Amino acid sequence: MYTTEEQALIRLDIFHWLEMTRDQHAGITKESLLNDYHFLGKHIPLLDRYKGIHNPQLFSETLSVVSTLNSKYEDNETLEGMILYDYQATGDGYGNTKLRLAHQRHTPIVYLLETSKGFYWPYVNVIVLGDDVVTKKFVLDFRNTDDSDRVFDESINSFPVSEIQKKYALQQTKRRVHQPAFRSRVIKAYSEQCAICRLQHTNLLDAAHILPDSHELGRPVVSNGLALCKIHHAAYDKKIIGITPDYKVQVSSPILKEIDGPMLKHGIQEMHGVALHLPQAKSDYPNPGFLEIQYASFLETV
Repeated sequence: MYTTEEQALIRLDIFHWLEMTRDQHAGITKESLLNDYHFLGKHIPLLDRYKGIHNPQLFSETLSVVSTLNSKYEDNETLEGMILYDYQATGDGYGNTKLRLAHQRHTPIVYLLETSKGFYWPYVNVIVLGDDVVTKKFVLDFRNTDDSDRVFDESINSFPVSEIQKKYALQQTKRRVHQPAFRSRVIKAYSEQCAICRLQHTNLLDAAHILPDSHELGRPVVSNGLALCKIHHAAYDKKIIGITPDYKVQVSSPILKEIDGPMLKHGIQEMHGVALHLPQAKSDYPNPGFLEIQYASFLETV
């Protein structure tokens, strides 16, 4: 068994490897999680091939937990955007000792969400916030998964927290949980290329919402998403370009008349009339009704 300090170093290195790998490919395959990570030449699988809770021998506490496509992930989400994770049932009772230790010792773990068959988005630095022995569920807290996006927490702030702040914190927490998985699903569906210009550099691609989070229909599903490079994502959000319900790109009339550098000419103006690159699965196609709503908004600015 490694010392506590050595375990912490390995865990942090795993977090770093997962972040680097997932951002290159908008997620990680199951085989990569099983086979590709090594620490000082030692192979360490990052998930259990058969169980949801992964407890490698070298760690005193759980390393990772998995939610697969058939796990009804959204049904286990609390109002605060946290995840209720079922105890692991085994033949001799519940084998959750190391996950309970992670809760007691505040040791961060990895949450692996399957976004498509055999393809996962890893959330690192997830805290096991609670252990409900009555419902046999652990509470997983995602508020530490992105330090650049703080939420309001009355336990660490001396000033009163307003209802607006609480709602903002809830929205930010939910976005933190959903957005990376949404991005992974969308970019994977579009074969890791921009739907408009076909750019294939994954680290320059976004999952653009057709209808925003604030819209009543703006759910984080692939049919409400478009894989767009950062230029075309910004242009779509700013109504510089629109997309028709039959999947054609339209550039606003004022922009078509502008004279500027090569980026405007080749990156925007020449995209006018281009047909979208669509996902292979028709079920992943952009929802025409959603596109129609946004296209009507685009036409108001033309």
